[in-house]
Amino acid sequence: MTSQAEMSRPILGETDGFRGRYDTSGEPGKINAETFAGLTMALIDLQHARGFTGDLAVGNDGPNRQGSAELTRGVIKGALARGVNVIYLGTAPTPAIQHVADERRMGALASVSVTASHNDDGDNGWKGMLGNRKPDDTAVAEISRRFWDISEKDGLDLAQLEAHGEVLERQGYVTRKYVGEIVKNIEALYGPRPLADKLFVVDGANGAASVVTPKVFSRLGARVVPFMCNSEGMINDHCGATHLDGVKSFMLSKGASILQDRALIGAVANDGDADRVMAVGVRPGSDTEMADFVDLTGNHEMWALAKDQLGIVGTEYTNSGLTQRLEKAGIGFEPCPNGDRYVTQRLEELQAQRLDWRRGGEFTGHLIDTDWGPSGDGVRAAALYAAHAVAEGKTFADLHEELPLWHEEMRKLPVASKAVRDTLLQQPEVSDRLGEIAAAFQGTCRQIVRASGTELAVRAWVESSNPAAAQHASRLIMNTLLRASRAA
Repeated sequence: MTSQAEMSRPILGETDGFRGRYDTSGEPGKINAETFAGLTMALIDLQHARGFTGDLAVGNDGPNRQGSAELTRGVIKGALARGVNVIYLGTAPTPAIQHVADERRMGALASVSVTASHNDDGDNGWKGMLGNRKPDDTAVAEISRRFWDISEKDGLDLAQLEAHGEVLERQGYVTRKYVGEIVKNIEALYGPRPLADKLFVVDGANGAASVVTPKVFSRLGARVVPFMCNSEGMINDHCGATHLDGVKSFMLSKGASILQDRALIGAVANDGDADRVMAVGVRPGSDTEMADFVDLTGNHEMWALAKDQLGIVGTEYTNSGLTQRLEKAGIGFEPCPNGDRYVTQRLEELQAQRLDWRRGGEFTGHLIDTDWGPSGDGVRAAALYAAHAVAEGKTFADLHEELPLWHEEMRKLPVASKAVRDTLLQQPEVSDRLGEIAAAFQGTCRQIVRASGTELAVRAWVESSNPAAAQHASRLIMNTLLRASRAA
């Protein structure tokens, strides 16, 4: 049972950060500048306690998210109060901020991205990293504990925080150095200008990728048609990696100028902070009124990553169509828990055994290449996947046809509170019923039901080679969760 002390001092966030609705109350533990200052101080204190020194790399996913400027100010004030200099990158993809924090480049004590990733514009978040690496659950709990100690002992009045460091403006770094290193990396793998004269639609989700991804594609030789790459539209609003219908509607609106262009490979879509990528293909013969679009997920992208590899690592959500294809091709596959941090962890465990496994990812489009970085980089992954398609002489639609996947049903049930979310699956009537459903569909469906780590919701995922079976099992699961949540 949760104690009163634990309820008053909840752990703030997960390994992918602390996010929620933007709040201006100043109340500790809410998404406001005061909390972000305290979390930053706690992150720095933890790193100092571990013996690390250096600067703090800071950026955000742009002005199209509520509170971005104010929350970033809170992060900077927290760092300066601890006597740490801030490398300020302005609007920057989370992987670019990690790129700066990498000790092989500028190096940093820690890094913070002010972002709520794929969430809508009313949400914001604090994504703090140890150097350039996401914290594990133990570090998240320790940062949270230190935050509450700071809040209760000293308070978090931003006006009272004295600055003992300086801000180092590096807002041109991302569009210059980071873009340049991605281009250099892709050209080292595929030759000069590997996307020359090919056409790509680039969906920047009105976020941190908006300038960066189109620039990378252009420098690699592509003809680029930008979509939602501006500073005025709302972030992730009918656009981005989790809302592919937006870029499809855009392509339809452009008609023959895109859909009938023989140079078209497809569209790539990043999310708000550009740590993931999805893609859209257009089947041959599609007309300008009813185009036949296909979605390419992380499963398709992992199949491309697996080329010439001994094996890849994927999460428990990796589609069985992919794992079967890998087995048939003689390429190894290692499963791990959900989260790109666990993909990296498993890859590094294999590397410690002197096995040359370097790539993996999630179906959500977080793709890992440890030769490049420890987390998903949606900008570099988009360029890598595009270059792979061109090198193979294929469009994204061709690559989609190359990998038949099992049918997936993905649903989520919003719940009223964190307490309901975290305890719903522990109720005996829920766990027993889910066990019965799993047993009834054993050998036909594979199911995963879990509390969301980023939203007030419980998620259900079912896959099957039989679409009707997956749909039926999914409905039974959601009905079970709905009844229990209403009673909670």
